[in-house]
Amino acid sequence: MNNIYKERRDSLLAGLKELGLDVKPPKATFYVWAHVFGKAADFSKMLLEKAGIVATPVLGSENMVKGMYDSPDAIGGQDQ
Repeated sequence: MNNIYKERRDSLLAGLKELGLDVKPPKATFYVWAHVFGKAADFSKMLLEKAGIVATPVLGSENMVKGMYDSPDAIGGQDQ
């Protein structure tokens, strides 16, 4: 089971890094936190519209979002 979560995490991190975001692997959660360019709400909306990915703006921060990878749908499909 741990390998499944590692694959999901790595897939999400790779996609965010392709967007030019500086993200670090989480140590003990199913969330990836990322500083974004511009406002978090605008970035989240763009990510949903263009890539079908849900990222939540972090309360109390203008430029940080979080994404989770605890389910197959969180990273775009079923696990292999």
